[in-house]
Amino acid sequence: AVGGSQESLALRWDGTQWVHIPTPNPYPNGSNPLSGVDIAPNGDVWAVGYAAPDFNHFYTFVLRNWQQVPSPNPPMNNNVLTSVSVVSDNDVWAVGHYQSPSTGNYETLTIHWDGTQWSIVPSPTPQTDVVLYGSAAVASSDVWAVGFTVPTRPDYARSVILHYTGDPCATPTATSTPIRTSTNTPAVPTATNTPSAPSPTPTELVCETNFSDVPPNHPFYIYIRCLACRGIIGGYSDGTFRPDNPTTRGQMAKIVANAAGILDPIPPNQQTYTDVPPSHPFWVYIERLSVHGIVGGYSDGTFRPDNWVTRGQMTKFASNAAGFNEPIPPGTQTYTDVPPTQPFYVYIERLSGRGIISGYQCGVPPAGPCDPQNRPYFLPDATVTRGQTAKIVTNTFFPNCHPVVDVRIVDFAYEPETVTISPGDSVRWINLDLDYHTVTSDVPGQFDSGRIYQFQVWLHTFDTPGTYSYYCIPHPYMRGTVIVR
Repeated sequence: AVGGSQESLALRWDGTQWVHIPTPNPYPNGSNPLSGVDIAPNGDVWAVGYAAPDFNHFYTFVLRNWQQVPSPNPPMNNNVLTSVSVVSDNDVWAVGHYQSPSTGNYETLTIHWDGTQWSIVPSPTPQTDVVLYGSAAVASSDVWAVGFTVPTRPDYARSVILHYTGDPCATPTATSTPIRTSTNTPAVPTATNTPSAPSPTPTELVCETNFSDVPPNHPFYIYIRCLACRGIIGGYSDGTFRPDNPTTRGQMAKIVANAAGILDPIPPNQQTYTDVPPSHPFWVYIERLSVHGIVGGYSDGTFRPDNWVTRGQMTKFASNAAGFNEPIPPGTQTYTDVPPTQPFYVYIERLSGRGIISGYQCGVPPAGPCDPQNRPYFLPDATVTRGQTAKIVTNTFFPNCHPVVDVRIVDFAYEPETVTISPGDSVRWINLDLDYHTVTSDVPGQFDSGRIYQFQVWLHTFDTPGTYSYYCIPHPYMRGTVIVR
C-alpha cells in the first residue's frame, strides 16, 4: 500500500502485520505522496505519485523497487501520476494529468515503460479539464484508464474512459457519461504542506449581459442573461444579441447540446449528414445530438444546418434533450392550431404541461380567431427567434434560473478574487489544489463551506445586496469578496 503527504509512504503486509518500507523523498521540505502501486511478474514493485518542492511545481514521481527512476514531464509545472498498471516486466503503464502550457486546463497524461525508459504516450483529452485516476493494463494492446472532468456546472461532472489498442496510427478512444459529484461527503484528501502566502493580483469578474439591444427591461433579458452567464450563448462582434433574428438549426444544436451538458467526444472523421462535414462550425454539436437520437435529418441525408428552426421543431429539440418522454393523455389539446395529428403535438404538449412554453392569445394577431374553448395559438410553423430560443432553453434546463459564477481555487488563491453578481445569483467554488480549502465568511455564521477537497465544488446563493468577504480557515491569507448589487 502507498500514500503519504510531505513524505512518501509504503507499507507491506507480511501475513501478520503491516511493515513500513523506507522510500525516497526528492523534496524533504515539500510534498512527495504516492498514489498507485503494482507488481511485475519478475517481482519488481512499481509505485507512482508526484514530487513537489512547493505548491507551484509538481513533477511525476516513479519508484522501482522503492528507488526513484527518471520519469518524463510535460512542459508545465503541474504534472501528477495517480495510477500504475503492469502488463509484463517490460510493459508498464502509468496515468495521471498535467496542466496545458497553452490553456492552463488539466489534460490527460499517459506514460509507458518499455524495459529501458519511461516515455509519454499521446492520449486524448475529450473535454476541458480532465483528470485520470485509475488504470488497468490487460495487454500491450488493451490498456484502460478512467477519470472525470472537473465540474463546469453545479454538482455536475462527467466520467471519462480511455482505451488504448496499441495501434501506433490510431488515437486512443475516449467516452464519457454524466455523473453527479457530491458536495457534502468529501473524498479522502491528499494533504500538502501549507505554503507561504502568495500575493495574487486582484481581478474582478462581473456576470452581466451588456448586449446593446437587450436592456434589463427587455422581455427576454433574464433568459438571455441566464444562458450568457453560463457561456451557452453569445452575441455578435458589434455588441448586439439580435433577439428578433431567427435561429438556425445549427445554432439550435449548439445551444441545446451545451445547455443539456451533452459533451460526448466525436471521432474526427464521423459525418452523419452530407451537408455537415467535420469542418462545419456546428458539426460537433449536431453529431452529439444525433448520437443520442435527439435530432435527425431529412430523407435526402442532409441536416440543413442553415435552415431556420420552427417553433414546433424547437420543442422537439428541447423535449428530447431534456429526456421528457411522458405520454400525453388522450383528448389533450392545449392550442387551437396543434391537434393530436400535428407532427410536433406530443413535444409541444410536454413542454406546455411543464409551463415551459405558452402560446398567443386567440383573436389577437398573430393568432387566429378564437375557437369555442378560447384556446391560444402556438404557431408551430413560425420561425423561432433567438430571444424565444433563450426563453425555451432556460425554462427547460435552468428553471427559475439565476446565473452561476465560477471561482477557481488554484495555487492557494481564489481566482477571481472579487466577483460581482445580482441578488439571487450563485457563486460556485471549484478546488483545483491538492490541499483542501474552505470558503468561510468574515461574519461568523453567515456562510461556511466546510472542507472542499480537490476537484470538489461548493455552491452558495446570495439573495441580499451587500459585500461579502470570506477567507480559507487553514490558509487565512487566502481572501475573496462577493459583491451583490
